[in-house]
Amino acid sequence: MPSAGGMALLAALASMRALGAVAFALPYGHPSPSRDYPRRANFTLWLVEEFDAPLDLDADPIWTWSDGGLSEGQVRFVRDALRFEGGSMRIEVREQFQPGSCSHAEVGHVADKNLSSGELRTRQNMFRFGYYEARMRAPEVQ
Repeated sequence: MPSAGGMALLAALASMRALGAVAFALPYGHPSPSRDYPRRANFTLWLVEEFDAPLDLDADPIWTWSDGGLSEGQVRFVRDALRFEGGSMRIEVREQFQPGSCSHAEVGHVADKNLSSGELRTRQNMFRFGYYEARMRAPEVQ
């Protein structure tokens, strides 16, 4: 199982879209070679992310960041709202005006937003369907 101090993202997928010319060994992502991961009947473990080291979201072959935002939401996604430290991914939300603009992650224009945060994505939405496990902790809110 993933370490208690870290956040692990496990995706066991029954099927996956082709990754093109990029070749990987299973599981994809950045698994820890010293860990045993859960096995599930009729599933193949395709993706493991332990966040043991910071990810370069501009160059990583699996992960990237979003510059979009949901049309019905109040948040615009920005790169610097994602941090990797101490075996965890941290996603910050800030009261920070983001002017409307075109987005690489969305089709069309994203309107003005009064909040900014981050969104971790897989490149070309490689992993969509399957069984997912995530270890998360929500912030304490007053």
